[in-house]
Amino acid sequence: MIKTDEKEKKVIQKVLKEMKIAHDFVRVFWLKDTPVDPTLADWIKQLESLLK
Repeated sequence: MIKTDEKEKKVIQKVLKEMKIAHDFVRVFWLKDTPVDPTLADWIKQLESLLK
């Protein structure tokens, strides 16, 4: 497990917020009938695990 300090956590939270917006955008507008790019979902999960 990677150690993260408070400054890094703030950056990760910002990135996560943007990625989730992008994830939702892609899901809603672009891929209505197909699953969202799994790598983006994986990245979101990995970043969230760093915040724990």
